[in-house]
Amino acid sequence: MTKKTPVEDTLAALRALEGLPLAAEDEKRIRDAIASRNRELVATAARTARELSLEAFCGDLARAFAYFLENPARDKGCIAKCALVDALDALQCDDDDLYAAGLRHVQMEPVWGGKEDTAAALRVKCAFALVRRNVPGVLFPLAELVNDPMPEARRGAIRAVAHVGGQEAELMLRVLAWRLPDPEDLSECLNGLMECQPERSLPFVARFLDHEHPAVAESAALAMGASRQAEAFEVLRRRWEQTVSPGLRDMLLLPIALIRNDAALEFLLAVVREGHAAAAESALEAMGIYRDDPVARKAIGAAVRERDEHRVREAYDRVFEPY
Repeated sequence: MTKKTPVEDTLAALRALEGLPLAAEDEKRIRDAIASRNRELVATAARTARELSLEAFCGDLARAFAYFLENPARDKGCIAKCALVDALDALQCDDDDLYAAGLRHVQMEPVWGGKEDTAAALRVKCAFALVRRNVPGVLFPLAELVNDPMPEARRGAIRAVAHVGGQEAELMLRVLAWRLPDPEDLSECLNGLMECQPERSLPFVARFLDHEHPAVAESAALAMGASRQAEAFEVLRRRWEQTVSPGLRDMLLLPIALIRNDAALEFLLAVVREGHAAAAESALEAMGIYRDDPVARKAIGAAVRERDEHRVREAYDRVFEPY
C-alpha cells in the first residue's frame, strides 16, 4: 500500500471536518493549511472555512489571498485565489482593496502554442464580491471589465452590472447591447436588462427579436419569457402569429412556455390541438417544463387525446412518459 504524504493526510483531515464546534487542533490545522503556500491545501482550507462559516479566519484568508496575488507562480490556474475569494465573500470579509486588486489581476500561463490568462474567473468573483458589498462607484471597474479580452470575464461583468440594478446599470446595459459585437455578450445584456428592469426593458429587448443573428433573437425571446410578464406573452404571441418561418415559430414556443401563465399554456394547448403536426411536436417539447405540474400535465394529455394523431401521441410519450 502506498503511504500517504503529509499533504494528503492534511487534505483528508480537512475534508473530514463536518461541523462546529471545532477542536483546538482542528482550528490549528485549518490555519496552518491556509498559511501553507500549497495551493491545494489552501483551497481546501478556504472551502472548509466557508462551509463552516468561520468568520474568525478572515484575516488568515486575506493574508493568503494577498500572498498569491503577489506570487502567482505558486497558484497555477488561480485555484487557491478563487477558493479564497469565495470564502472571503461568503464570510462577508470587508477588505475591498483585496477584491479590487483581484478584479484587476491578470495571470498569463504557458499553454500549448503560447500563453493564456487563467484569472478570468477570479476577476468575476471579485467583481461580484464588490457588488454584493455595495461598494460606491462599483460600476466604474465593471465598465472596464466588460471590455476584458476574455469572454468569461466580459460576460461575468455584464451579469454583475445587472446585479447592481438601478437606472445607471440599466443605461449601461442598453449602451452595451447596441455596441457589443459578440452575440453571447449581447445575449447577457438582454438577460440582464430583463432581470434588473423587466417592465421598462421589454420594448427595448423585443427589438432584438429581429436581430440578424439567430442566437441573439432567441436570447431576446428567452429573456422575455423568463420575465414571466403577461405583456411579454402578448409580444411573443403576436410575433409567432406574424412569423411564417417554421423554424422561427418553433424558437418562440419555449419562451412562451416560460411565461407560465394560463394564457400562455392555453395558447400552446391550441397549437397541440390545431396546429401542424410538426408545430404540435415543438409545442409539446416546449411544455416539457410542465412535467412536474399535475394540472398542466393533465390538460396537455387531454389536448393530445383530442387531437388523436399518432405522431403527436409519440411526441407526448417521448417528452412526458419517462418522468
